[in-house]
Amino acid sequence: MKDIEHVNKLKKQVAEQSKTIEELKQFNNQAISNLKGWNKEYQDKNTAQAERIKQLQQQIEKLKSELTRIEKVSEYDNKYSNKTFDYFNDKYPNEMFALHKEVIDD
Repeated sequence: MKDIEHVNKLKKQVAEQSKTIEELKQFNNQAISNLKGWNKEYQDKNTAQAERIKQLQQQIEKLKSELTRIEKVSEYDNKYSNKTFDYFNDKYPNEMFALHKEVIDD
């Protein structure tokens, strides 16, 4: 009789431990699922940030290119605009004076 009670007690313990094991498996599966979801969420955010960084880098390159172009135009203007003005001023002094006066009067 004691053996039967002992066996029943062991069966009960095994059933409780099996239940605990199942609960732990479910908990672990849920934790893994949550981690996968969070990982996906962060991957999506990182992908979006990487795309934004790429766009900003492209904008920076365009701005650098535009700045270089403006600097070259400015350099050209500084080099030749005074010569052009002097040429026309020497060749057509009255017209240049009239043009200058017209610009100032406006």
